[in-house]
Formats: sequence, structure tokens, C-alpha cells
Amino acid sequence: RCLAPLAGLAALAAVVNLPFLRLYLPKARETGMHDYAGMVAQYTLSPLDLIHVGERNWLWGWLVRALNQAFRPEMPFWTEQMTGFPVLLLLLFAGALVWLARPRAGEPRAALWRAVAVAVLVTWALTMRFGEVSPWWWVYQGVPGAKAARVVARYQIFLAVPVTALAVLGLAALAGQRARLARALAALLPLLLVAEQVNAYAPRFLDRPLEAGRLARLPAPPAECRAFFVTAARAESRFGEKVEDIYNHNTEAMLVAELLRLPTVNGISTFNPPHWPGSFPPRAEYLEAVRRYADAWRVGEGLCGLDLQAFTWSVAPLR
Repeated sequence: RCLAPLAGLAALAAVVNLPFLRLYLPKARETGMHDYAGMVAQYTLSPLDLIHVGERNWLWGWLVRALNQAFRPEMPFWTEQMTGFPVLLLLLFAGALVWLARPRAGEPRAALWRAVAVAVLVTWALTMRFGEVSPWWWVYQGVPGAKAARVVARYQIFLAVPVTALAVLGLAALAGQRARLARALAALLPLLLVAEQVNAYAPRFLDRPLEAGRLARLPAPPAECRAFFVTAARAESRFGEKVEDIYNHNTEAMLVAELLRLPTVNGISTFNPPHWPGSFPPRAEYLEAVRRYADAWRVGEGLCGLDLQAFTWSVAPLR
């Protein structure tokens, strides 16, 4: 009786993925996607990453710091694997799994919650790394599009929804117990669950008022500008990166392009377009790299320059 709904879901999945495939397949052929051994494997999850909420988490920073120092002292303060769950949330999630495994958990929606729990556990296990071995290799090799994923640890961000839902289910089961201690814990735990989410670390590295103030100083581009590139990058560091670095001008150019709805030659990603200007101002080879890019993609006509120190535009800066 489930064949018709499953077929409908499969058809819907195919349709909604068409825009993704239209963008993804040509880029996949161009880049070859991520190499497993050199790039992907290091970003699978070690057991410690399940609770890696960062060393500045108010409740659990001390624990993360102690475990990192004891078992992986080479782990940097900031890492893309910092996607774990707070301890109390995980304990409630584990309690929900135990409650669902009991035969007496016969509520009408128990079968649905069991299915969610199994899906979480199976897919979560696939992202784990045990020593030098990870089941993700099978996903990487067998699932279409899996080679596009670099930081496998980010899958925990998507698991936050079902894990939190199951943890709330466990909290509700605890509140339904007759024992006074269980009911008292159920009343106290919501406060602790909120407290353990507080983190003194800003993972996006952005001072929003500062960045908004800079963008507000931008004058409107000249009417003849159809695209732009950065001729001078900002002189101060935003989050500890070097000022003379490929990230500095490229990332701010993307913000400007988004704000002004004006295409930019600059920008940066894991895979960059052919002829991408990989240098940065004020290096002499930077202008030549931009010129080669503009010629290759025929965007030289109407290409303006933007000075991110003086906040001024220049027309035809490559001539």
C-alpha cells in the first residue's frame, strides 16, 4: 500500500532536483569534484566531534577543551568539524531511543518516531571515522552527487532537527513519569537545554554593524558599469586573516555584488572558474590576471574597478 506514495515522492524528488542537476553536472565534469583521500576523509566525524560544540560554549567548553587536549592536541581552536551537539541534548536523545525501544511505547506515532530514529542513527553512522576507516567511502563511491560534499561533518547541522525533536520526545516521556524526581528534572532541563546552546564564539567572523557601515558608504556604480572587480582591498583584517590574501578582496566583492545586484569578476569557492584571477591587489600580476579572465569570458566591456579603501569607482580600469 506504500508503493503509490513512494512513487509520488520519488517523482517529486526528481523534479525538484532538476535545477540542482543543471548547475551541478557541468561543474562536476569540469572539476572532477573532491578527492576522497586528500580532502573528504579528514572531514568525516571522529567520536569526539559528536559533542564538539567549541571551546567557548558556556556549559561544555571546558569538556571540549579537555578532550581535545587529551586525545587530539593538534586540533585547532576553530575547525569546520565544530558541528557537534551539547551533552544534555544528546542524553535526552539517547533517552528517547531507549524509550522507543521499549515494547510499551505503543502510542500511535511511535512507529513514525522509530523510523526517524533509525534514519538518524544509520545516516549518522555513515559519517563517522574509526581510525583511518569511514563508511562514508561507500556513500562517496555509490551515491550520485556525494563527491560534491567536502565537509562531511556539516551533516550534523541537518541532523539537528530530528535529534532535537527526539530529545523533546524524551523530555516529554520524562515529564510523564510518576516519580517526583523525574518530573522535577523535566521542569529544570529546559532551562539547561537553552543554557548549553550559548556560545561566546562567533563562527561567521563578522561584525555586522561594521560590515553594514562599510557597505552603506558605497556610492552607486557609474551607469556604464555592467560588472566590476576590486582594484584595492580593505586595509584592515576582519577575522584574523592576512590583509594581503586572496580571501580579503574576494569575499567582500561577493557582499558588494549581492548588495548592488552587480556581477563581479572576484569571488572565491572551493572550485573556481577557469582563468579565475588567483592573485590579489596590489600585486602587479593581479591586473593581468583580471584582464585574462575578462578576455576569456568576454566581460571586458563595461567592466569597472572598485577601490574598497577609498570607496570610489573607476571606469575602464584595464585600459
